[in-house]
Amino acid sequence: MRVIIADDEIHMREAIEFMIDWENYGVTEVFYAQNGKEALQIIEDRKPKLLLCDMEMPVMGGRELLHEIVERQIRIQVVAISGYSDFQYVHAALLANGVDYILKPFNRETLVNAIEKAIMRIQGEKEDAVKNRQHEQMGLAMAVQVLQNFCREENVASEQILSAFGKLGASKEERFLLVSVLNRNAGAIIEERYEGDKDLFFFTIGNVLRDVFKTYLFKQEIAIDDFNWQFFLQENEANPFRVTEKMKIFEKKIKNTIGLDITFVVSLEPVSLLDLGRTIH
Repeated sequence: MRVIIADDEIHMREAIEFMIDWENYGVTEVFYAQNGKEALQIIEDRKPKLLLCDMEMPVMGGRELLHEIVERQIRIQVVAISGYSDFQYVHAALLANGVDYILKPFNRETLVNAIEKAIMRIQGEKEDAVKNRQHEQMGLAMAVQVLQNFCREENVASEQILSAFGKLGASKEERFLLVSVLNRNAGAIIEERYEGDKDLFFFTIGNVLRDVFKTYLFKQEIAIDDFNWQFFLQENEANPFRVTEKMKIFEKKIKNTIGLDITFVVSLEPVSLLDLGRTIH
């Protein structure tokens, strides 16, 4: 199997190559391109099965490359790579049958997971994987729904709350710090930048949150309604001052990324799962 890495930064191309044991995945050749135009020529000449594509490149960027792939009906799996997510980039990746969209900076585990998903599809093993993933996603979606109901002050059994946090990966031993977030213009941004697609909008919010709090054990955003969100955060030593500083970074990044204006309040004391009901309500 052949793979192509399209990125104008040589250190990024080399990093991707060295992160992956290509032989282990049956990859016999890895090609490189500095821009979308070079990549397109290699794709047509050498017929690689997998494209790892940076979205910001000179001459021809990733979005234009993916558009050409769609227009020419080229059969290739795509892992799109970029900085903070943008609706146009995500949309282009989805149109080009992208199996994943990962954000810089990314770690080896994130890259490996994306490549494995692509290779599974290439090898025709996608059907069972999709079914398992669908069941997993259904479980995660139900867990998020439980926490949404809980944050909306609906009657939710403590066992359901514990189960939901466990499903989403929270530690039962570590305490939480909570951040209440009020946004001022999410509705307008969803309509103008995301063409009304709330899922893609919250995809952006979640990615920026996980990037800013990447060293934390657990981070989960819950939309109470269109204007009010709750962030649940866990770290080894819960520190509200450290969370406040990181939230200032989040506030700045989300403003620069999509123009979202927010205000936030960080809980002064960490709370356990059993304390959460009293804290939120």
